[in-house]
Amino acid sequence: MTNREAYERDCNELEQYHKIGTVEECREAVEKQKAKKCIIDSCPDHTHYKCPSCGKIHLSRYKHGIPSLGRIPRFCDHCGQAIAENWREWKNDIYHTVQRRRNSND
Repeated sequence: MTNREAYERDCNELEQYHKIGTVEECREAVEKQKAKKCIIDSCPDHTHYKCPSCGKIHLSRYKHGIPSLGRIPRFCDHCGQAIAENWREWKNDIYHTVQRRRNSND
């Protein structure tokens, strides 16, 4: 193998490593694939379910009027963070809210 061929091979390998990214970028990407629970931010009149990485609000639930706006995705559409599916907690919370409303209307 000539020096020129070795140089071209090394340049190609280096280009491939640049496409993959730095070690830090790879670690960050792996971390984003690990599902994390939403941050629940509650106030007296509403509850927000936020991305644990960037803080984007995905679901807002209101105590009065509109029951909820938005949805909890599997991945944050803003930063790509995987979001854990803790639907049982949300379903129970929504169920109890609906039951309270029905009981208050009777």
